[in-house]
Amino acid sequence: SGILIENDFGIPEKIIGTHIDISEIKNKEIELAKQRNEYDHLVNNLAEIIFKTDLEGNLIFINHQWEAITGHKTENCIGTSIFNYLENFNISDIKELFTYPNKTISTEIQLIKKNNDKIWGLIILSIDFNVSTNEKIIIGTITDINDTVKFKNQLEISEQKYRFIANNTSDFIMQHL
Repeated sequence: SGILIENDFGIPEKIIGTHIDISEIKNKEIELAKQRNEYDHLVNNLAEIIFKTDLEGNLIFINHQWEAITGHKTENCIGTSIFNYLENFNISDIKELFTYPNKTISTEIQLIKKNNDKIWGLIILSIDFNVSTNEKIIIGTITDINDTVKFKNQLEISEQKYRFIANNTSDFIMQHL
């Protein structure tokens, strides 16, 4: 920055100025931008849905997996309630988070996709603070466990069939491993 000093006739006589080396600030800005890009890349390339909501459940942030798993456009869902997209979720579980701030809730839910199909997911919730506003928020993840639940159900059906046959036959049944 500088100041131009003129004489009484408006002719410049001298310039007084200062300069400040901002190289360190610029280098930190570049490093921060790199870290932000790495963070965005990590969060948006995880297999799980990562989200933040206010205390009422209104979505503040969701990563790109949301759209990949549910088919719902991310930008259309911001500001809407996460609970609009969940079935088999007990809202009273959220009250536990407020009662015990360091508690984490983990439960199986059904996630409602854009085409109204439902898939099983494991939701994990906890209370945190928004770094920019210092207000309490809910942070969470949803992992697609649909294949695991289907496999578990098929295994249970298979075991029921085996027990039915074993309990209702007079033949000798043996399992050899």
